[in-house]
Amino acid sequence: GDGTDVISDVFFDSNNNQIISGYSLGSYSKFQNYNITTDPNHQGYSFVSKINSSGNVDWLIYTFNDYYTSVALSDDNSVYLSSNIDTNLTWYTPTGNWNLVDTNNFTDPYVMKISNQGNVEWIEHNENLGNQRMQGISIGQQNNAIISIYNYNGSLLNYGSQIINLNSREGFVINISSNGVWGSDIISIESPMPVANEGGLFQFVSNDDNGYMSIASYQNTPTMNIKKNGIIQCSISKNNSQTNYYILSITVFHNWNCQNSISVEAHYGYAESWINNMLVKYNSTSDNLTIAVAGAMEADTYNYSTLEF
Repeated sequence: GDGTDVISDVFFDSNNNQIISGYSLGSYSKFQNYNITTDPNHQGYSFVSKINSSGNVDWLIYTFNDYYTSVALSDDNSVYLSSNIDTNLTWYTPTGNWNLVDTNNFTDPYVMKISNQGNVEWIEHNENLGNQRMQGISIGQQNNAIISIYNYNGSLLNYGSQIINLNSREGFVINISSNGVWGSDIISIESPMPVANEGGLFQFVSNDDNGYMSIASYQNTPTMNIKKNGIIQCSISKNNSQTNYYILSITVFHNWNCQNSISVEAHYGYAESWINNMLVKYNSTSDNLTIAVAGAMEADTYNYSTLEF
């Protein structure tokens, strides 16, 4: 293309086909036999594609959307996609177009299920007062999707039969079934004493293995409560109360119940860290849970800043 082209996710299905997603910025791009001219009202487009084991593109679907997408591949080779919407958008697919209509003036998250043949099976789009932004997506044990969402306006949120009241800069995790039905449980991260421009959020969610999953969270307040369906289960507090920077925490859940957490925070000066990927594996023989984490850190080395775990 004539701009930046990025592949952000790569998965292999059970037949060694590659499922990839990404975005392209610019006015024109070519993806093997697919030639796409960008809508002038947008900076580029987001796409999902399947490349077979011979290296040929089986299908490509795309939308002119300024928000980047995040995808996950389930055990039955279905693809789940999460992103955000500010206004109406259209997903262009080989079998027809899917129009998504947004009727409010806020940022809203949506989830889409795509078959291994590139057909959109459903799109679930929630509109609530205030702005909510999709943060991460992973796969549960029942080929369901587990989604983290960040709320940065105080509002009453409605997801299926669940109603949750969050303040500004708080977040939650919810699952959605393979049929597009919102789950009955919500895990939220909330400040016990909301302060303007402070709070926390859930971001990356791991896979679910034998009921175990881990969630990465960030907070710049001294303490954040983690609740299940509105009831406090555990809390995360800064060990170094002097730091004003975000701390990273990884919290383990079993059957959506909080178990324990570990935090990474600045010991002195400016230092922050973040997670790019996370995987859990449970060994039923030894009753041992392993969490693999990939991430990065940033620090002010001039002032000898350090991170402590």
